[in-house]
Amino acid sequence: MRSRANSRIGQCIRMICGILLLFGLCGCQTGNRTETLETSEEPVTITIWTNKASDSAYMKQKIAEYNESNEENIRIEYEIYVGNYEQAIEVAASTSKLPDILYAGMEDSLYRQYIQEERWLDLSPYLSEELQERLEGGIYPEQDGRIYQVYTRCGEIKLYYNKEIFKRCGIENPPETMAEMIQYAAYITDKLSKNGIYGFAQNMKEPESAVSAALLAGMARDTGVYNGFDYWKGRYDFTLYSAGVNALKALLSEECGMPGCEYLTSNALHDLFARGKIAMYFADSSQEDCIYQNLFPMDEESYGSVSIPKLSPELGGKKFELEEFLADPKAYAQNTSEEGRIVCDGVQPIHLSGGWVVTAASQHEEEALTVLWELLYSEEFLEEYCIENAVDSILYRTGEATGKLQSVSQQALSLPEAPHVFNPEGVQVTGNGVYDVLAQAMLGERDVAESLQELTEQYNGGYGSGIINGKGVHLKIVDYDPGDPEATRAEYLRQIMPLYKE
Repeated sequence: MRSRANSRIGQCIRMICGILLLFGLCGCQTGNRTETLETSEEPVTITIWTNKASDSAYMKQKIAEYNESNEENIRIEYEIYVGNYEQAIEVAASTSKLPDILYAGMEDSLYRQYIQEERWLDLSPYLSEELQERLEGGIYPEQDGRIYQVYTRCGEIKLYYNKEIFKRCGIENPPETMAEMIQYAAYITDKLSKNGIYGFAQNMKEPESAVSAALLAGMARDTGVYNGFDYWKGRYDFTLYSAGVNALKALLSEECGMPGCEYLTSNALHDLFARGKIAMYFADSSQEDCIYQNLFPMDEESYGSVSIPKLSPELGGKKFELEEFLADPKAYAQNTSEEGRIVCDGVQPIHLSGGWVVTAASQHEEEALTVLWELLYSEEFLEEYCIENAVDSILYRTGEATGKLQSVSQQALSLPEAPHVFNPEGVQVTGNGVYDVLAQAMLGERDVAESLQELTEQYNGGYGSGIINGKGVHLKIVDYDPGDPEATRAEYLRQIMPLYKE
């Protein structure tokens, strides 16, 4: 009896121990699970959008490295939009789903529109003295001293030419004047068009890009008038572009140019150039080398780039010595004709091609700013980015031969903007846009003289109305020197300052 009772007691003891052990194990497992959850928080995801595809391999590599190594538990999602970037931003803005960070061009209409709507974060409170010193020259203040971007990329318009095509046609050097360029293009087209090779092409399906590259930068240097505005007279005068537009019209004609340029996009242009089908075209240098390094591989020895060929006496315009011009700039301003203003040795503008903005409504503002300063604007990243991708930067600039970093010309960055660029609300223009009109004139689809006169009247009308309505200012720099715009930079800023006062 006692043995059986002891056996039963033993069974009960073992059962109780098993239950206690089971609860103990459960308790340990629960404790471990809680500890695991506490030490493995989900990373904060920062979304970045861009329309720049030429540097995609480098950017994806650096972002992958950052995702692996950063100590802030941040993960970046990087998305590239080609062809539908503005539409994607508009849709995202309308549904309050903008990314945390996105790339925006300085003159993009949406970028400027959304400044007015306060969609971008003002970066000025987050710029330390050390950071401001390091980024000196790259900061671009907007209204009321607010800073929305630090521009990292810049470029100047150049003529890109295929060395192999030149050699095949017995042409030793790139053209120095527009007259020479027209002659070269006509000769190449006549000699090689049967092989599908042409002297010149431009991405005319994208009027803003094409006109800015092929016409506006050269006209700023050769006429002293940028974006159609005459600083001496304080008014618009697109008629001074006559010689330049006519030169481009000749280059795009069937005697010189590739048929169908009116349908040509920038991607198609790059592809054709890389395949040796185009001898010459104009483009912003900020990304061309990067494109031929990464997107449309091309032997760097088979192509080159030079400054925009100058307007030639043969194309109209009296040649003026710079000293004579500087002695009497007012006389220069009055000396115009149908053929275009006299040729001068002005400064060609360097374009700030954009930078990163942070969305003001971002749910992860602190982490977005961390990515901005620790990665996108870090000194190490920017220096390597410029060298590895062969791009120019407002902060760093690669030399052609050695890759040595050089500073950007302050004069070229000091070129004053036309009123409709720095104050679009103050110049309300009706009718066809300037890029479409100039593109049509260059393609021979409308009369050059009538087109330039139409633009002159439209822009002066909008400019005058803006001044009368108190939304614009009268800009007139009588001592403006196109060879040294920095000399009158202070006067330019003084005149436009009333627009930025509350």
